[in-house]
Amino acid sequence: MSIFRRILLICIMLSAASMANATAIQVCSGSISSAPGAPGMTSNCSLGALSLQANSQYTADLLITPSNGSIGPHVWNMSIFDAGTNSVLGFQLDQWVGDSPVTLSLPFTTLTDTTTINALIAGWNFASGSAQYSLIVTAVPEASVWIMMLGGAGLISLMLRNRKTKDARLFAS
Repeated sequence: MSIFRRILLICIMLSAASMANATAIQVCSGSISSAPGAPGMTSNCSLGALSLQANSQYTADLLITPSNGSIGPHVWNMSIFDAGTNSVLGFQLDQWVGDSPVTLSLPFTTLTDTTTINALIAGWNFASGSAQYSLIVTAVPEASVWIMMLGGAGLISLMLRNRKTKDARLFAS
């Protein structure tokens, strides 16, 4: 096996391994029930067990599913904050009417290697009804991983193209 092919194989394996690490992890879930005019709920979900790395990008997705017949209006918000540095890393608010599911997506970047990052979720259903929620955090692959993966795919296509032209010359003679 040539050195070129070995380098290509290593690039492909490294980029595939990095992409495989970008899995979604459910952090917390729960439900609320409210009567008309009753206050909403608040939930504090710790992201400390995820071992988030410094200066890395993540996306927090909050899936909210109102129960059938829960017409709303609904108001939910989510904020990501680092209790260690006392800083807010992101905030998202949404309001809607009806019983269709809604996803709040919030991209955020960590500042330090820490276990003190939390997600504060608050929701209100102004009409009586209940809702289920689920918070999922996904790591966003860095640009270098995408470049390595695209470079590996380009090198594979170049190798296949060279092989086809070499095979065509052999059959032509």
